[in-house]
Amino acid sequence: MKLTLMVPDFDAGSASPAVKLHTLTALLDGFILRCKAKSLSPGTVRWYKDRLTPFLTFLESRKIKDMGELAPADIRAFLEHSRAKGQCHGTVYRTYTGIGTFLGFLLKEGLIEKNPIEQVEKPKNVKPIISSLNMEQSRALLEQFDHDSFPELRTWALTVLLLDTGLRISEALGIKKNAVDLQRNSIRVLGKGGKERDVPLGNTAKQALLQYMIKISGLKGQELLFLNRFGGGINRRTIQRQLQLYGQRAGITGVRISPHTIRHTFATQYILNGGDAFSLQKILGHSSLDMVRVYVDMAGSNVALQHRKYSPMDQLQAVPGIKKQSFWKRQEN
Repeated sequence: MKLTLMVPDFDAGSASPAVKLHTLTALLDGFILRCKAKSLSPGTVRWYKDRLTPFLTFLESRKIKDMGELAPADIRAFLEHSRAKGQCHGTVYRTYTGIGTFLGFLLKEGLIEKNPIEQVEKPKNVKPIISSLNMEQSRALLEQFDHDSFPELRTWALTVLLLDTGLRISEALGIKKNAVDLQRNSIRVLGKGGKERDVPLGNTAKQALLQYMIKISGLKGQELLFLNRFGGGINRRTIQRQLQLYGQRAGITGVRISPHTIRHTFATQYILNGGDAFSLQKILGHSSLDMVRVYVDMAGSNVALQHRKYSPMDQLQAVPGIKKQSFWKRQEN
């Protein structure tokens, strides 16, 4: 049975709709419209579009013009195609879930009779080890900014804020001036799913924001807090490129410098400094503790490293009664 999305289209001067047949792209447009209707964040909507557009292009290359013709083998072939292009396990897994959500929408709308992804094996989701900056690297990064340059002062203040709050870059760039309450040391941000939350602000970040806000105090008619040199909003890729440049200047190696890395840095340092998982979950805007547990585990491994480095007994060196022996040498004998 061939199923095609049919949307009423009113001809000029006609009171009755004319049925219009739509392509795979139209199906995607319908899904994106549904995502926006659910108030998903612009970043999430863009993610779905970026993931699903190559999928539909791949289907067209296989002469599939109707989702009713889609078979499990087609989905497997696309996932394998993605692996062959060098996509990592996590990316392939997320692509699989994105396709599943899209097909679930089509099934619910009655545009397909069954969801073929139910017969496709779920890809392995190998979670990479999350890297973060240590405090020495964070300090080195912050030392690279020229405060006499407005773009660098702005990005410096933004970086301090990210290190202090762990905000997503989309959340930070969307902050409005009237959402900053310096008296209460808090910022109201709009997170995923259009959910607002109040995020506490430390005194250092408060001072950084104050220095920046004095610079933009003369700009009128702009609601956003973080602006470009022309008084408009900032593209996240601009911040990404700047952070990479300053990271190179600071000589930081072994960790990718990005807004997301800074978010991981905040979360790890928050736990290391004695913060609890439940308050961290609220600050980060996570719906569950699953991701927070990853940060707790990371902090735990960091604690072990710090203990090896600063162990009181190891620092004492010559401890009465301790005989220096090689454990591994004894094991070989």
